[in-house]
Amino acid sequence: MDVAPYSSSYTSLFTDLKAGFEENNPGSTLSLRTVPLNNEEVILQAVRDAAIGQAPDVIFVDNNRLRFFSERGLACDMDPLMKEDPEWANIGVSESALDVGRFNGHVLGMPIGVTTPILAFNADLVKKAGGDPDHLPTTWDSVLALGKKIDKQTPNTVGAFYEWDNTGNYMYLALLNSLGGHPMTPDEKMVGFNDAKGLQSLEVLRSFGETGQGRVNMTRKQARQLFASGNLGILATSSALLASMEQQAGGRFAVRAADSLLFTATRMRTVGVAEGFRSPRDAVSRATCTKAGTALSEGSSVSPQIIR
Repeated sequence: MDVAPYSSSYTSLFTDLKAGFEENNPGSTLSLRTVPLNNEEVILQAVRDAAIGQAPDVIFVDNNRLRFFSERGLACDMDPLMKEDPEWANIGVSESALDVGRFNGHVLGMPIGVTTPILAFNADLVKKAGGDPDHLPTTWDSVLALGKKIDKQTPNTVGAFYEWDNTGNYMYLALLNSLGGHPMTPDEKMVGFNDAKGLQSLEVLRSFGETGQGRVNMTRKQARQLFASGNLGILATSSALLASMEQQAGGRFAVRAADSLLFTATRMRTVGVAEGFRSPRDAVSRATCTKAGTALSEGSSVSPQIIR
């Protein structure tokens, strides 16, 4: 079976999942495609391959892409396959987990990982700028004020950076949602953030520019490298990066994280990563796809790596 992983960043994760599936299912083989870094490019490649009859059997995408695949007839309805599988009831996938991969009332994919937006702080730079790493700012104004102090306090250091180029515009949507805004109106006919909440979200982004981000033209990958070097005070990023950020810091500085600004008890944005299924040619291959997808999803739940 042909599988397109989420991103080249997670090659080791999918290699481990492949080995586990093949060990538990003798006679079944998974072939992992070589994919680009960004999930958008993975999706575009899959669509081009589908046009010439070479689409992967299983593809891993952000769950907000399921509609894209469904409307193009490239997703397999898994509901009848799950009902026909005598082992399905014993697998233990909850309805809330299935909801992540449900579109128009049909399960099109299964979750493999979730992530939430966070603010990562270089505790040493925070302290040097007069802040308290054990009591981090709790409002955008105080976060941005701290970022400006860090930017001015230490030469060759950027105070704060907001990841503007994250996959699926994830970080901006997280900011907009946390403020109560929406990208579109419910009927999807009008832009939804041309209001006070949308303006507030853009003002936050502009203020990040005033903390040093506007002085340097960096991608999120470069900003993450700058944080790892100890020369970036605050980074608005994904929780999936936290473990690697701590590892890259290597004891040279302490890393702190806060999430209260980017989601609240009433407005929380978490993005699940689900696998969407192309409809294979016959029932046997469809069942195999379902079995593989379930196994990969189960395997990822115990992995320390969380996709984003």
